[in-house]
Amino acid sequence: MDEKAQGRFKPLPSSETELVVRASRGDGEAFAALVEPYQKRLYNLAFRMTGHREEAADLVQDALLRAYTSLKSFRAQAAFGTWLYKVATNVCLDALRRRKRQPEISAKPPVGGEGQGEDPSPAWERRQIIQKAVTGLPPELRAAVVLRDIQGFAYEEIAVILGLTPENVKTRIHRGRALLRQRFLELELLPSVEGRTASK
Repeated sequence: MDEKAQGRFKPLPSSETELVVRASRGDGEAFAALVEPYQKRLYNLAFRMTGHREEAADLVQDALLRAYTSLKSFRAQAAFGTWLYKVATNVCLDALRRRKRQPEISAKPPVGGEGQGEDPSPAWERRQIIQKAVTGLPPELRAAVVLRDIQGFAYEEIAVILGLTPENVKTRIHRGRALLRQRFLELELLPSVEGRTASK
């Protein structure tokens, strides 16, 4: 069974449970240790949602602050990572809803991406085009597609993160993928149906 089918996060190990208890009592060092393994992935989520490096970094800090102040509401029925992603996704969606226009795409890739410190390659430029297409999706569809196709969450986990049923999650992902496919066809990043037929 692949990672998407299994789910990204597992129930809390005893060490993480102890950190949650300590952090919920106001232990800042415990909270820092608790969230450190997730920060890069949270940044990449925020970047994929916003398309802007600096804003993504700010949103991660906002999300961590919100998580810290609301940690007492965390219930261990869900994995801590799933809950943290829910907080971060809501912070990103709140920021996107406040926007009156689409953002400019950052000239740099997210943390861990290729091309840092180098001249842009065709592959890097292609990724930037794809990123721009993703940030062109409506926020609700964008969140579902990013969580599934980029972050690798199972449908059930995305349902928890977005507060939807798995069926609604699948519908949003289907709609988001359809819009992306249409955009990729317009940009000639995918072969058209006519072109595939003619090549047979």
